[in-house]
Amino acid sequence: GSEMCIRDRFRTPAEYEPIYAVLLSYTGYTSMIKEIAKAVSNYAGAYVWIMSGPSSISGVPSDKYVSFSIPVDTVWMRDYGPFGISKEKESVAIIDTVYRHYQYRPDDDAVPKKVGEAQKIPVYPSSLILDGGNFMVDSKANLFMTERTYIWNSDKSRDEVNSILKNYFKVKNIYTFEYAGYPNNPSDGTGHIDMFMKLLKDDTVLIADCDVEPFKTTFNKAVE
Repeated sequence: GSEMCIRDRFRTPAEYEPIYAVLLSYTGYTSMIKEIAKAVSNYAGAYVWIMSGPSSISGVPSDKYVSFSIPVDTVWMRDYGPFGISKEKESVAIIDTVYRHYQYRPDDDAVPKKVGEAQKIPVYPSSLILDGGNFMVDSKANLFMTERTYIWNSDKSRDEVNSILKNYFKVKNIYTFEYAGYPNNPSDGTGHIDMFMKLLKDDTVLIADCDVEPFKTTFNKAVE
């Protein structure tokens, strides 16, 4: 209906495109989180939105810092945080997928919805189990992920999963990679694409190198 019409004008931006805010969770790795917050606000000029963080962080401009009293279970905002979709520069929305560890990290899984409520951003919930660490797009609407997404969503066919990804995230092409240990449990503990691959810009990708199996074969296949 009307929601889909609104969403048709949206797209998922690549990580290396200009962004308005970086979301962080203040539970563990706090010295690193503080350094990220300083870099985001001072060098990149973006806002820092922090969950369960202090009222201020030394070195972070107060006008670039927003602290939310939203509870979290873990630090992994990359995986459970909101997927931002945008339309030009004028509007933004959130896609809220199901966090892989929703059963025993319910606060984490609730973050996207609560951020949307706090900032009055529209939230589109999806039944798809998807972590941000296994979701990587370029600016041309190509999506890169591992086979793990299909395994998590084994109650759906591959076509159904692809259809949800295309409808919600406005991606055109989906490129799927094997993770180390595929098709069994992931050797790195997650099976996420961000464990071994990172898009730096539309025509440059960073891929891990390893002499140890099963990582070696997996990474070499990814390079090819």
